[in-house]
Amino acid sequence: MNQAGSNVLLPSLRQPAPPNVSVVVDTSGSISPDELRKFVAEVSGIVRAVGFSSGVKVICCDAGAYPAQTFKTPNKLDELELLGGGGTDMREGIWAAIAARQKPDVVVVITDGYTPWPDAKPRQCDHFITVLTSSEELAQVPDWMKIVVID
Repeated sequence: MNQAGSNVLLPSLRQPAPPNVSVVVDTSGSISPDELRKFVAEVSGIVRAVGFSSGVKVICCDAGAYPAQTFKTPNKLDELELLGGGGTDMREGIWAAIAARQKPDVVVVITDGYTPWPDAKPRQCDHFITVLTSSEELAQVPDWMKIVVID
């Protein structure tokens, strides 16, 4: 059988790799324990969806960014150190995420929204998502970020 000029497409044996994801978690003083539980639940879902290969980098952030913690499975999230408790500046967490040696494909910021934001979309990453705990600060989130509201 001659396969030259064949129109048959064979299935691929490999799937595309999941995206590299960095999650910036707002751990400032304005975040309640209930909100922190919601934040960890969101991180768990993200880790479950994409963490199994290279892991999800979690960056706690208040007025400054703390060192990234990497998780490949959600059952290890009980080891997540929620560092912070001071002021709020999610820009620091975003900058820390995109400054990493392995650049993220997606940066997710989980916050109450009471924070300054970068003036322009950082060029080092294509996709930014903000997860808000209420819709009160929707108008403050830059238009280059996708927004999800959790209540």
